[in-house]
Amino acid sequence: MDDIVALTEAAKLLLADGLGWGRDGAHVHAGMIVFITGLLLSRGHRPGLAFLALLVLELVNEVIDLHFFTSMSHARVMDSAKDMVTTLLGPALLWITLYLPARYADAGEAGETTSQDQRA
Repeated sequence: MDDIVALTEAAKLLLADGLGWGRDGAHVHAGMIVFITGLLLSRGHRPGLAFLALLVLELVNEVIDLHFFTSMSHARVMDSAKDMVTTLLGPALLWITLYLPARYADAGEAGETTSQDQRA
């Protein structure tokens, strides 16, 4: 487990410091990269599955963070909560923006067809 923690920490340092994104920026970018990759792999048909994959990966990341920082404190837990929000907010907004209007449009078309059938 310690090897996984060390590898994860090295990858985070590369993203955060090596690319100049900072810790929060790395969470934002990594979340969008994972979500968009999930959308591409599912060809856009399963945004919920892409978001679920992101959620699971972020939960694993935060468990590793909490394991790595052995001194559990309120501040550390709040930092993990902030990381979760930072990572998931952008993909959630993208999902809502892209797929919610399409879902309402599909429901509206289905409703119009039903009302036309009732008139005949």
